[in-house]
Amino acid sequence: MDMDRIQTIAVKPILDTKTKNLILTGTLILIPLIWSGPQLLIGSVVNLLLCLTAATSQPRHWYLKAALPSLAVIIHGVLFSSFTIYLLYLWPIITLGNWVYMSVNQSKLKVLSKIKLPAAAIIKTLILIAGATLLFQLKMIPAVLVNSMGTIQLVTALIGGLIAATI
Repeated sequence: MDMDRIQTIAVKPILDTKTKNLILTGTLILIPLIWSGPQLLIGSVVNLLLCLTAATSQPRHWYLKAALPSLAVIIHGVLFSSFTIYLLYLWPIITLGNWVYMSVNQSKLKVLSKIKLPAAAIIKTLILIAGATLLFQLKMIPAVLVNSMGTIQLVTALIGGLIAATI
């Protein structure tokens, strides 16, 4: 074998960035649209997909992608049983929380490099709790939805983010 002649082989990725982004965005809609599993599982998968989608798309597209999972849950109408209709009121707040979660996770700030995921999860949860509490005080949503915007949201954001970080 002649060691003097080294050849390089260019390897193309199986899926380009646009295709990955399309698949991730479609999955962001499909999972909550067709899956009625426990909130811990669905929430973790959605947060995983939000992290991966943010990594493969431009920030100007994040707000729409942040809105899609809640819209799918509202359309599906099963996850929160008879309380799902109240998600219409929470939809803008959940969208904002998802967008902030994506933004902090993809932040280039070196100060946050080691605490990005916990910071993103905590900030998202605080936005959800504050918004849900306000809507509850205005008698727009029942208390059960305030409770579902707390600890479970923090846990699912951490789980989804940790899985995304390992991928």
